[in-house]
Amino acid sequence: MERPKHRDDVLTEPFEDQAVVVDLVSGEYHTLNQAGMLIWEHCDGKHSLDDLAKVLVQRFELDADEALTDVRYLIERLGTAGLLEPD
Repeated sequence: MERPKHRDDVLTEPFEDQAVVVDLVSGEYHTLNQAGMLIWEHCDGKHSLDDLAKVLVQRFELDADEALTDVRYLIERLGTAGLLEPD
């Protein structure tokens, strides 16, 4: 998935330094940390995986390769959970 987009029918509720993402269809919920929230917010179909990694690097001063690995991991997990629009 080169430019991930989260589904529009998923509810996101910020909570302190985390967010809860609720799939209104399945009723399942997922918790995201700050980095996960930042990636989620940018999953709009316009940003590439590299773009998402750059956002993490800028915000958390991570190594670029580490950030890209983290982005790929989360996008895979979000996709497996059915929270992203299909390609």
